[in-house]
Amino acid sequence: MRKIIARSCALAGILFAATMAVSQAGNLKNIEITDEFPWERCADSVGLVNSCLGADCNPYLPLIVGRVQELDNSECDDCEEFEAVAVSMLADTQTVNGQATRVMEEREWVGEFGEEPELAEVSRNFVIMCPNTQDVFYFGEDVCLNAEDEDALEAPLYSGHYNCEADEMLYGTGAWRAGLGDDEPGLLFPGGTFLLNAAHFQELASVALDWAMNAEAGLSEAGFDDCVMVLDRNLLEDPKSKEEGDEKIYCPDIGIVMDEDLELVSCTDIGDADCEQ
Repeated sequence: MRKIIARSCALAGILFAATMAVSQAGNLKNIEITDEFPWERCADSVGLVNSCLGADCNPYLPLIVGRVQELDNSECDDCEEFEAVAVSMLADTQTVNGQATRVMEEREWVGEFGEEPELAEVSRNFVIMCPNTQDVFYFGEDVCLNAEDEDALEAPLYSGHYNCEADEMLYGTGAWRAGLGDDEPGLLFPGGTFLLNAAHFQELASVALDWAMNAEAGLSEAGFDDCVMVLDRNLLEDPKSKEEGDEKIYCPDIGIVMDEDLELVSCTDIGDADCEQ
């Protein structure tokens, strides 16, 4: 997953009581990061799992099949290169660790401003929403990279990986799946009330250890109101986990509208209709 995409819960009492400052983050200035999630409550329920409609969705990360959000940094005055991302909620599903998940695909292009950008990365992220709480869980991702990327591999890390050759790409080292080795599902975006300063792990894998903090609420961005800001950190790339993080803004019923220098330029649903808020 591009550190984009990329989240409190009706079960807040359970979710945030089960917290710990993990050893890799020993200098997080007393920040407690939730790393235990009530997944069993979701897995045993019956209802929406890997897609949603309207009020049944997580407001900040709606799993609406057919939705495509495009972001780029064309308005950035000091960016060294052009970057664009398309986030698509595909009809595809993927069974991961016994769970049927929705595939949220991210395609990233980079290049010089004014020139045709090159496809740099494709990630297929496996997500699932708890029908009881609207918590969106993250079960892993398949990663494809441009052959020139230093992290590109000739063969996938595990069987069943998406065929990167279909995109004329190689495989990426950041791929992981819950249930393989010690990798576990993370919480991509909590449902329910957005609790400021609440922190949780989004990825709990040997190759990906990302956590997020709810930073701000009540924001206006891209013409939308009541938006929220989440700060993402990567403990593998930044073991000291500085207080700064990647700023991402999500708006109700739309989803992500800003990721650092990337800003939403279009949001469409099936039939190329504009997303409705």
